[in-house]
Amino acid sequence: MELKLNREEICASEVILRTKQEQAIELDYVLPDYYPEIFKIQKCFTIPRISSYSVADNRLSYEIAVSVKVLYCSENSSEIQVIEQKLVFSKTAELEKNCENPEICIVPSVDYINCRAVNQRRLDIRGAVSTDITVTGLCSSEAISDAFGMDIELKKIPVTYPVNRLFSSKQISVNEEFELGISKPEIRSIICSDAAVTSTDKKVIANKMVAKGEISVNMIYTCSGGEIETMEFSVPFSQIIDIEGIDERFDCHVDADILSCDISPRSDGDGNTKIAECNMSIMIKCSACRMAAAAIADDEFSTSFESSSVKSRIKVDYMPEWICTPVSAKTSIRASEGVIDCVYGVRTGVKSCSYALDKETKQLVAAGTAVYTLIACDEDKNPIFIDKEENFTFNIPVEHASDDCIFNIKVLPISHSYNIMSDGVVDIRSEFKICGNICCSENIECLTDIFVDETAERQRESDCALKLYFANAGENVWDIAKHYHSSVQSVFDENDLENETLNDSCMLIIPII
Repeated sequence: MELKLNREEICASEVILRTKQEQAIELDYVLPDYYPEIFKIQKCFTIPRISSYSVADNRLSYEIAVSVKVLYCSENSSEIQVIEQKLVFSKTAELEKNCENPEICIVPSVDYINCRAVNQRRLDIRGAVSTDITVTGLCSSEAISDAFGMDIELKKIPVTYPVNRLFSSKQISVNEEFELGISKPEIRSIICSDAAVTSTDKKVIANKMVAKGEISVNMIYTCSGGEIETMEFSVPFSQIIDIEGIDERFDCHVDADILSCDISPRSDGDGNTKIAECNMSIMIKCSACRMAAAAIADDEFSTSFESSSVKSRIKVDYMPEWICTPVSAKTSIRASEGVIDCVYGVRTGVKSCSYALDKETKQLVAAGTAVYTLIACDEDKNPIFIDKEENFTFNIPVEHASDDCIFNIKVLPISHSYNIMSDGVVDIRSEFKICGNICCSENIECLTDIFVDETAERQRESDCALKLYFANAGENVWDIAKHYHSSVQSVFDENDLENETLNDSCMLIIPII
């Protein structure tokens, strides 16, 4: 007689790497001859983006592209001059273990940026940017799902778990041209441009996913007369992504990161620079999960032999919870000197984000700092740049909340609206989007091995074929059968039972095998 065991492989998410890396920015810049001399530095800011990333040989490699812009005025002029330098840094991070097809989340942010004029034609720029990195993979555990032979009895519990998880990403380029229109003046130089993915959609066909979306682009630029103007436009994108094994049974999600957004002024047919040429690089990320139900053993006994088992706690994931939730925040900004007469635009950045789950209220708590930059002018049309930092806390309802959760979440600024009050204060309302996924899990105790000693045959206490047992309400049929080393199914059949737990006290007939 031989004992045969069937095992179920259960995969669960695990963090392969979670770290934060810093990159210093050091730039000694000399103005080209065609730029006027520096009289007053108005503003220095930087935009970091992850331009590419990959995993190979237990190492994450990525490039962070940093655009540094300095805005200044020359003597006796309020016209904004724009200097831009693009820096690219290659970074690596060692993974704790090998992982096939991991999910990668890299979120860059600006720590600080300072700029000073060494002389009228030379700038010294110092700063730092950081990247929050999370690399998630899958670990597997085996649990016994069935056993045959040696008169073995199994008690099983139902579990639902992700039987298959797929990740895929693809980098694409999106290029569009936009005419400013009759009412807009010509472009002299681009002060800043921001892009955000405002919507995504997907469609699954065999082994492929069609990912669609829309990008909102905001541009603030200077005109030939020194004025400042804004321009907003939308860019659609669509791409077919190969994902081997995906079909309609999967719950799917698509997300997209802006890797780069370069806008250049271009002349139209009349020689006027009224065309904005927008070149963007986007990383489209697709996730898919298929759940399955199984029954795994959490107790055993043999009706004929002495037996023992190994119990282990295994990690079982819930369905990943994909989040794409709009939230908003308000702030007010006042000029330290003068009165704000006109607002050209608002830039918003996000830094120092942290995420936690409130198990009692079942909410994701996202906390961080919003960095606002107001671009405006006073009554004399002199440019004003005002920075303000304000902490935020957003609460998002979630379905599951456990101690063991993995966050692949980011907070992204999407759009802004503002209103100049009568006292010169600017009220700003910013729209953000919290997007990504949360993977929560629970630990289940189950059997991972069973041993039956065929040399230790159970001895019957008597020659009787049946025993009577007075059972109390709430007792479990499994526990009663195990105590008498009887077949569980026989106890059910002899007593016409339907439920595993007895609702009332009763007399049971126990077959003695």
